[in-house]
Amino acid sequence: MKTSNKLLVTMAALVIIGLLSFNITLKGKLVEYKETHKNTKLVLKPFKYLTFSAKAARYVNVDIAQNPEYALLSAQEGVTQKYVGDTLVLELNESVDYMQLQLPRVLGINVTSGEAIQININNTFKVDSLWIKSQISSTTLELKGIETSNLDLYSSQSLIVNLDHIKADRLAINGGRNSELRIKDTKVQPNQLMLSDSIAVQVLGKDAMKILNK
Repeated sequence: MKTSNKLLVTMAALVIIGLLSFNITLKGKLVEYKETHKNTKLVLKPFKYLTFSAKAARYVNVDIAQNPEYALLSAQEGVTQKYVGDTLVLELNESVDYMQLQLPRVLGINVTSGEAIQININNTFKVDSLWIKSQISSTTLELKGIETSNLDLYSSQSLIVNLDHIKADRLAINGGRNSELRIKDTKVQPNQLMLSDSIAVQVLGKDAMKILNK
């Protein structure tokens, strides 16, 4: 083999070894990063009401699940907590765009400041009554699997509500302009569905029209 060819083979081998070494190092750094920044559970004191106050002009996504323990499962570094009576106030700084909470029950959720928020309750969630009130310009509620006697949802501005597999004796929804409601597989007692005139309604499911005809 010519000397020039030997040099080319040697250089190619060195490049391959270098790439493999870099890939292994990168994977190691990624694992180390995930371990360093993995979410830890912050146990909270019991509360009845929850207030969100977001300083950032950004979209914030909040997941809420029912669990015997009160805990914040993410975004601890960007959230300041304080208790006012039986209310937990969570103040979100500019870095927070997602947070995850677990709790055994909550009677009311209040959004006092921020640009836009989406609140997700996507598992079986049983509570005596629940109200959600938002005072910000854009609010989305993704609610699934809630069983309650009274469910009250309110915003004076844009309110997008998606209800799926909800069981409520009484359901009241009030939204401002550009508000929308999507109902699927939801059961409400006769004459106990109350909607503001500004909400555009879409109903889905086998018995969907029965909801509006009651």
